[in-house]
Amino acid sequence: MPRIMQSVSVVILLSIVAFAAVLCVSCDANTEELIDPIEPAPAHSKNDPDTDTPLDVTAAIKELIRQGKIDKATELADRFVERNPQNAEAYLLRGNVKIALAERAAENKDKRAALLAGAIEDYNKAGEYCRQSDYRPCGYRAEAYCFMAEVDGRHRDRYYEMALAEIEAANKIAGNDIPALEQLRMGILAQTGRHDESLAALEKLARDNKDEPQHAYMLARYAFERDEIAKAREWFGETLRRDAKFLAALYYRASILIEQNRFDEALGDIEAIKKVMADRKDNDRGMADDLAYLEAILRLNRGRYMIRHADAASMETFKAARAEVAEGIKLLESLDRENEARDFFVLLARIEVGTTNASGHYRQAIAEIEKREQSSPTVMPR
Repeated sequence: MPRIMQSVSVVILLSIVAFAAVLCVSCDANTEELIDPIEPAPAHSKNDPDTDTPLDVTAAIKELIRQGKIDKATELADRFVERNPQNAEAYLLRGNVKIALAERAAENKDKRAALLAGAIEDYNKAGEYCRQSDYRPCGYRAEAYCFMAEVDGRHRDRYYEMALAEIEAANKIAGNDIPALEQLRMGILAQTGRHDESLAALEKLARDNKDEPQHAYMLARYAFERDEIAKAREWFGETLRRDAKFLAALYYRASILIEQNRFDEALGDIEAIKKVMADRKDNDRGMADDLAYLEAILRLNRGRYMIRHADAASMETFKAARAEVAEGIKLLESLDRENEARDFFVLLARIEVGTTNASGHYRQAIAEIEKREQSSPTVMPR
């Protein structure tokens, strides 16, 4: 899959990781920041702390996690709990730090499981001291159970069911469906093979959150993977209505438009991607290469389409087609993918015959084809 899709996109629905929406922590200060998908409730406790307001501690711990200073965050969280043993916020924060530590211990399943169990214990303690209207302990437990499902494959389904129960409890406390947790529920349903329910949950998310592009994009990807191209194009369009700079949606829609021989529209999407990347000063070489490859495929297919639908007497059409195919081959060669253009050299030879009727040009083109066939096999681009 081209990197431009991977780097911006979230997930194909059927391969979505059930805890994709959970607390994600980077161990590198230069990579992803802490993502807390559950809207924080105001800090509260039965006994207010006499030192360090919850807001200050919350900000400090989250910043330490963001910077990858997990050990320091652990020390601060432990101290906060010790000084405020009946403060719900303290236990929630320490539970989140343990989730961060569990992510760092991904290669050590026993350690990871112990940390996750500790996080769940902290979330349980938070539940004892929080207000009845605070759904966060349930929400965080749901996330932790999803992590546990990955660690303990033997009890995977049981942990997922426990997570679903916590999501239902959180929604009940909140009095409405919480989007982040509904996305988590959708992922769990997909992971456990309940695809119809998962799709229904995703469609509801897309309807209820009309300005959120990610849900529309996921529906588009789901339709795309099922070869429901008309529906996929519609949802990619909806994604772009919600966020005109959603690069993966632009890329996929351009691919579909090329397949449908709507080359000008596809080129418009490619140019839109270039503009967004330029505006963002995005110098990612991999993304630029993916875009060049897509443009090559557009030009090669447009040249072929022009020849197939051209008036045999139209010299201008043949010349325009030759320019398109030649430019497409040039782009592939710039990416060291010229082996993928073999059949297009055949097309170029036919164009040469159509434009010149000179057998010498035809023999020259055939010689080039044979040389390339000997050098490497090819996979015809679609």
